[in-house]
Amino acid sequence: MILTTNLDELMDKANDYIDELDSCLDHISDKLYGDQIRVRDLLNLFDEMNNLVSDLKRTREKLGSYRAISEVADKLNEIDEMLSDPGIKEYQAAYEEISLYKDEYLISEHYFEHYAFKVAEGLGMVDRRDSWPHNHIDWEAAAEELKQDYTAISIRSEYYYVCSWGRPN
Repeated sequence: MILTTNLDELMDKANDYIDELDSCLDHISDKLYGDQIRVRDLLNLFDEMNNLVSDLKRTREKLGSYRAISEVADKLNEIDEMLSDPGIKEYQAAYEEISLYKDEYLISEHYFEHYAFKVAEGLGMVDRRDSWPHNHIDWEAAAEELKQDYTAISIRSEYYYVCSWGRPN
């Protein structure tokens, strides 16, 4: 009876970790759809993901001794499938790269042109009340030039830019 209880508990833990990890990966993916992403928030999600991966691996090791039971073998396969999600490896690699910029924001590539406008506006270089010449500025070219001061980071085949000034010396 104790053996069954331990197995049931392990199976429940495995299910919980799989659900939590899946939810965490979804949350990271949702966060990456934003225009500006606070690096510290993303690092916290990556930390949560890494903790869940570790917990799931430990639970998998414990379940391994029960592998002869078909239900456990199925669960081990499910765990292996979850742990082989390419997003996990990509997020772990991104963690190292973005951790240098924990007090900065990632600016998504699709938003960068608008971001360049907002930076110029914030610096008092653009007055929305004026129509000429401000409405004739090539903001795409301005954004490309601004990127010189930013580091490009690729996460899951999408590019984000982070201010190089924020990088510690």
